[in-house]
Amino acid sequence: MMNRKTLAILVVNLFLLLTILSTVPAGAQSTGQWITSYSVTDLKTGQILRQIDFATGQNITSPILAGEELNVTVTIQISTSSPNTQLSLSTDLQHSAIQGTYWELQSKTYTGISGSTYNPNQQSISFNQNAGTLIISCYGQVSQGITQTPVGNGITIDKKADTVLIKLTDPVGNQLDKIAVSVVDAKIAQYDTLYASALNTLSQMKANGVDPAYIALYQSVIDGAQNQANMGLVDNAITVLTQLSSTQSSVVPVTSSTPIESTLFLPVTIVLVVIVVIVMFMFVRARGRVSYDKLVIEDQIKDLEGLTLRASKIDKNISVSLESVKERLKSLVGA
Repeated sequence: MMNRKTLAILVVNLFLLLTILSTVPAGAQSTGQWITSYSVTDLKTGQILRQIDFATGQNITSPILAGEELNVTVTIQISTSSPNTQLSLSTDLQHSAIQGTYWELQSKTYTGISGSTYNPNQQSISFNQNAGTLIISCYGQVSQGITQTPVGNGITIDKKADTVLIKLTDPVGNQLDKIAVSVVDAKIAQYDTLYASALNTLSQMKANGVDPAYIALYQSVIDGAQNQANMGLVDNAITVLTQLSSTQSSVVPVTSSTPIESTLFLPVTIVLVVIVVIVMFMFVRARGRVSYDKLVIEDQIKDLEGLTLRASKIDKNISVSLESVKERLKSLVGA
């Protein structure tokens, strides 16, 4: 029978195979040198998604979704005048479906923007560098499919994508400042919620004295789901974290040397080991190499049938969780 240390080593070794090419693009923000504050609101609902003020330190952030209609209002502080210098503002947003123009000047007294050169219905506008405070709104829609990339075999990669909401450039195109955000889609947002919940559960387990070996396994499953998400296999990551949350209905072993706790440890932790197997299968399936792994999964199903029967004598919740995992494995291999 595997002991706790062996189980933990097994999980760690399995997840070492998953930690390849897993990077998440980071959203860049304004430096505050020119753009001193900005807000991003949902044009349809009016919900504030971003509200940043570099002077006061205000920082409100919410997810920005692909396809969302936005109002981006920026305050640009121009410290010196250079009337012969043309600065430019541009955006990666597509034209709004509910707003007539890209731009709307809010600071009516700013003298750098004149009617003869200012076309509010273009993605890029130019204006004279006059000292003062320019407040302007940009309306547009985030590209619908910006987070998704089909890769064949019915597989779509979902990854966070950086997009530039506002960019300020000098006459030769050098960037002076910008507002860039990481865009997500509904699947990524769901994964982020599940991931945050799993981390919170992990923190509670540590505080409540849950067995360290169980915590190590739980952490490994979370890390594996994160690696799946980092590679764009968000559906897989959601499946793993959803299954992980179901284990919380089972008895979670606390640190103890009593025979009862030792008996409970194996059935509960084996659930996490099987979840790891599910992750590995989905990882390999996404790359089209399933023949050998299908045999491995079928062996796991046979082992689970016996384990479920034994676990039912210890705790009904544990056996229910194991039965759920077994059915999930069967569906993966078409059994």
